[in-house]
Amino acid sequence: MIRALFIAGAILFCCKIAWNLGIPYVLAVRTLRQCDQTSKGISMIPGVELTLLVLLVVLALVGAAPWPHGALRVAALGGLIIAGSYLHLVLAGAAVGAIVSSVNRHRRQRNRH
Repeated sequence: MIRALFIAGAILFCCKIAWNLGIPYVLAVRTLRQCDQTSKGISMIPGVELTLLVLLVVLALVGAAPWPHGALRVAALGGLIIAGSYLHLVLAGAAVGAIVSSVNRHRRQRNRH
């Protein structure tokens, strides 16, 4: 039963990380569809993945991890995954933001003529 809780927590953790990875692209599509309107923000709520990571570490401490990794490895891997997802968010956000700005600038120039 406790192992199932660990697996459920890991699945939720992965879903939150996937959400973090998709944010720059969702914002870009929204901005391109809205053209000149201001885009709406997306809530990231970083406490979710941190809470899930703490839960996974605690469950790993009691031996619920389905693989032979201890709590320290679960914490380290989870921390690296979280940091990587936010690094991707910043880098992809900057790149995609530059592309969207360029596309919108060309749209405005085309509409003036």
